[in-house]
Amino acid sequence: MPSQTEIRQQVTQQIITALEQNLLPWRRPWRATTNAGQPARHSNVASRRAYQGVNPLLLELHAMRHGLTSRWWGTFPMWKSLGLSISKRPRGVEEGHWGCRVVFWKPLTRTVTDDLTGDEEDERFFMMKTFVVFNADQVEGAEAFRVHEDEGQTGARPDFAPAEELIAATGADVRFGGDRAFYRRPTPAGSFPNHREGDFICVPPKATFDLPGAYYETVTHELAHNAACRIMPRRMRILVNDG
Repeated sequence: MPSQTEIRQQVTQQIITALEQNLLPWRRPWRATTNAGQPARHSNVASRRAYQGVNPLLLELHAMRHGLTSRWWGTFPMWKSLGLSISKRPRGVEEGHWGCRVVFWKPLTRTVTDDLTGDEEDERFFMMKTFVVFNADQVEGAEAFRVHEDEGQTGARPDFAPAEELIAATGADVRFGGDRAFYRRPTPAGSFPNHREGDFICVPPKATFDLPGAYYETVTHELAHNAACRIMPRRMRILVNDG
């Protein structure tokens, strides 16, 4: 089972890889049908609940990569409980990449003792696990959960809520102003004569972007730099200079 750090690294790498491959889900107009991915949110086939946090983005990127259109996802046991089975992995898809790995997290609290004072205090942290889910388009016999051509597919405004959730979930300091987009990484105090505290993202005001999707594309690009600095400092030496 991967560690908490490994899970964060896996999620970060998926987003960075998508950006490098120009896989940008907020650029496309979502289809408004019963089983389509948007504006109806990607949902669990067993609980019927929409996925939250970073998972909608991970699922949408996976759907775009494999040409999947249904909004319904489930683990192998979930689809099996419905009497259905996962389709065989196609040629050209690497082993372990046919399903999409999503993240389950739960807030936990533990009591820690200060080694110097002996005082006890509660420390809150998140326990994370990963699960592999498959789209209805990847399941044999799941026609009821798929998008059908005879459903009157109509254009709809993109649903940017998953992108907003992702930005909020990162906890990144996003500031607005000016006409440049950049991530200022943290630097040791005193490193430069005119040292300014770093570790924040700065983007122009949202209203100045010609297309709403361009705003989210820009912010998530800078979030990749932020994540690389926090989780993969070695990778940061490559990424920090390209934005």
